[in-house]
This record gives sequence, C-alpha cells and structure tokens, in this order.
Amino acid sequence: MKNAIRATAAPLHIVVVHNTTQQDITATLSCITEGAGYPNTVSVVDIAGDAPSRAFLHSAYEAGIVRNLVTVLTPQPPAVPVLQILGTVEAPYAFVMHSGMLFHTSGWLADMLGSMLNSRAPALACFAAAKENGTDAATAPRCEAVVSPNALSSMLCDAGAAVLATRHALERLDIFSLRGLTGLSPETLHSADIAARETRRQAVQNLQ
Repeated sequence: MKNAIRATAAPLHIVVVHNTTQQDITATLSCITEGAGYPNTVSVVDIAGDAPSRAFLHSAYEAGIVRNLVTVLTPQPPAVPVLQILGTVEAPYAFVMHSGMLFHTSGWLADMLGSMLNSRAPALACFAAAKENGTDAATAPRCEAVVSPNALSSMLCDAGAAVLATRHALERLDIFSLRGLTGLSPETLHSADIAARETRRQAVQNLQ
C-alpha cells in the first residue's frame, strides 16, 4: 500500500473508494467539488489498479483536488485501507462513498449532514437517486439512520450506499467497543472509547 497523506484535519472527511473506471472517479470528484455544499477534505482509496485511474488520481492529488491518496498495490479487503485513512484525518464527521456514485441536488452533503444532526442519528446510509429520463430534475438522495455497529461496518464497503457518520460512531467500530451507537457523548468518553482512539492512533503511526 502506498500512501500520500497531506491533510490531517478537516471539518468533514470524504473518503472515496475507487474500484471501477477512471470515468467514474472523475465524475464522482466533480460531483463533490461542484455540489457538496459543505467544507471538506477528500481522500481516495484506489483499489482499481488500472493505469488511467492512477494517472488521473496522481494529477488530482498534485492539483489539490484529492488531499490524501492511498494506492492499494496488493489485493486486500477494502475495509483495511478505508479504516486506516479514516483514522488518519481528524474530523468530526466522515462520509464514505464509492466511485461512480453521484448526487445531483445542489448542496447534497450539507443537506445530508443537516438530516443526520436533526435526527440525532450517529450515522446515515444514503442512496443516490438518478435524474429522471429526459429532464434535468434531480431527486434528493434517500437516507436512513444506522444505529447498529455491525450495519455501519458492513456499509462502509458496500458500493450501493454512501455512509455519513460521526467520528465518535466510527471509533465504536473497534471489536472491543461494539456496545451500540446510540447515546454517544464526546464529553463523557467511556473507557472503551479511549482505548479505541488509542488503537486507531497506533494504526495511523504504523502506516507506511
């Protein structure tokens, strides 16, 4: 695995898992830069392995469109590099999506974050809605609350859904702190949360 890490803090951290074509990652990055509507830092986990994608992502990294780039050189479960890059950037919120996924409404990310905060959910699973044939109309994405750690863990690598989550919810994914995602309070950390944060810090230090 090859890492190019440039941003270590952000108001919202977007991780794009790329495992399709160069056209797909180009469209998804354009969707983020042109319509997200909320300050963010973009990281890409490249597991596609094709030359056009790597050339494009290198250019996007050099241009600052992609702030952090992880290139997976050997086959491994996507969850490994995804969780590592999530732990690298300190952000109160994280959004994981896959290349080829597009959201068409203006300010889509700001709207998702508002929905999550209003519902007091620790995480949302969001599903893109396609534009209607023959029109420019765009339908807002459908989002559902995620309260199970197992569901959140599995959805992080599900190409059919994007996941918006608080950092505190993501830290509960460590196996020894799977105690549910509801009722999380950053002001009153449980000992398991402190241990989870230390484990994640050690993992980041071990990144090559």
